[in-house]
Amino acid sequence: MIVDDAKGALSRLMDDMNEERRIKSKDDLNVGDIIEMDLDENDGLTLKEGYAMRRKFVVVIGKTSNGDLYGAFLINSKIDFSKRNAEMMSYQYPMLQKKYPEMLDYDSWLDCSELFDLKRRKIIARKAKVVSHLKSDDEQNIRDIVAHSELLTDQVKRKFGLLS
Repeated sequence: MIVDDAKGALSRLMDDMNEERRIKSKDDLNVGDIIEMDLDENDGLTLKEGYAMRRKFVVVIGKTSNGDLYGAFLINSKIDFSKRNAEMMSYQYPMLQKKYPEMLDYDSWLDCSELFDLKRRKIIARKAKVVSHLKSDDEQNIRDIVAHSELLTDQVKRKFGLLS
């Protein structure tokens, strides 16, 4: 447990660090960035247990040419039961805690079966922040999954600059 001093110096320092990582413009967001933001059902998230919104890690996998819309995959701590079959498991990419200790407390999964469209304005409005960036080997492996994906149409791949 971290104890702050009477003047709140630690709290101010943490606020400054969070502000520094916050996305304020399209220049702050790149393909391969891992961001933390609140998502709700309007974003395509299925919410359980009465939640109206969930704080999630997402990986920016592509963007439109003008940078107004980003394609992203969700990082989940567990693979959804509906995706635990041979075909869907090939779209679940392991995100190892030892490679991303700055954000993961345990091994997790990047769900490459479903691409989420995130508007730049919403990312900024929800005070999303960049928490990490994909390691180069992971980025290449994920791009290979996307390139061969039968779940994403060529139109969607083209829209986000994912076709070679």
